[in-house]
Amino acid sequence: MKNLQNTFLILLIVSIMVFSTFLSLNDASSANITDQNVTNQTVAETSTASQAQAQAQANGWGQSVSISLNNTNLNLGERIADDSEWPYLAQTSVTVSGSESDWWWTTQVDKLNLYVRSDDFSDGSNSIVLNNFKYDGFSNSRLSKTAFTTNNALVRSWPLQVQSTGFLYYNYGVSDTVPANYYLKVPWGTSPGTYRTTVYYTVMMEST
Repeated sequence: MKNLQNTFLILLIVSIMVFSTFLSLNDASSANITDQNVTNQTVAETSTASQAQAQAQANGWGQSVSISLNNTNLNLGERIADDSEWPYLAQTSVTVSGSESDWWWTTQVDKLNLYVRSDDFSDGSNSIVLNNFKYDGFSNSRLSKTAFTTNNALVRSWPLQVQSTGFLYYNYGVSDTVPANYYLKVPWGTSPGTYRTTVYYTVMMEST
């Protein structure tokens, strides 16, 4: 039986924050930003930030985008620093939607794109290198397990579909809910402590 008497446990916390941002097609400086920062829990918690943007490079008019998460506080538990990778499957459900109108003769249909990034895991004085924290899922079979970075990475894209028609224009839209999987490895030699990070989700309507 393995002796764990002198083993230190690592407490992992991932905090989830939610941002909703809507950019005017003509004036990006008039963006209205809502910040719903979530309080960290005492165990491993995942903080996801979601940001919704109707990008200025989108083709149509009347853009509307939204994003929501089912769980903004994920408990990743206490882990031994033994370099083992732990899976956290379908821990976050991400719901996105987008709509716009455009002339019926437009040949370029916009897409709703979902991006993800993360801060480093840190307990204030020590850190876990971010390439030990990975993701996949999002109902995207072409997305392989990928290490988080501090830059936005595209994880899923949805082409807008015709929802209804008007005089000389179409109303486009799309909505979906997809699960996110996380994987975390605590390397050998990691100092004991409570490590926290924030995962950010961003949805944008962009031209193809």
